[in-house]
Amino acid sequence: MEKVEGSAFESCEHLLSITCHSMTPPQTTEGLNGGVFYNVPTGSCILYVPKGTYSDYWLAPGWGQFSNIVEMEPSAIGANRQTGAEAHSVDGGIEISGLEHGETAEIYSAGGVKQYCGGNGTAKLPTGTYILKARGLSAKLTVK
Repeated sequence: MEKVEGSAFESCEHLLSITCHSMTPPQTTEGLNGGVFYNVPTGSCILYVPKGTYSDYWLAPGWGQFSNIVEMEPSAIGANRQTGAEAHSVDGGIEISGLEHGETAEIYSAGGVKQYCGGNGTAKLPTGTYILKARGLSAKLTVK
């Protein structure tokens, strides 16, 4: 993605998070009532960006108004758009989203011990390397 235009997120007042996989912050343009993120709760909405791009997003027009910019580790599950499911590392855990009601993800320690089994949300985990399995895919994630 190279650009977010007009009123793409305008008045999304209940938006909890945005995940952007682009290594370069997409250009933002003005909408009818202001910027792309007009009336978005940028003070509480979490902006997930690729590891190593925090400063780029913080300094980029539009994106820099987010108070919570979190760098995420890449994951095979997040990279597979066909599944609709995403998972990435956050401080103190792994964030899981996009699962249907009743679907679960399993997280195992590097030693093969199940640490978590559940749906969408944040699995609180200690620092370490984990294997996440969901929808027949697996990904290795590191929690710092």
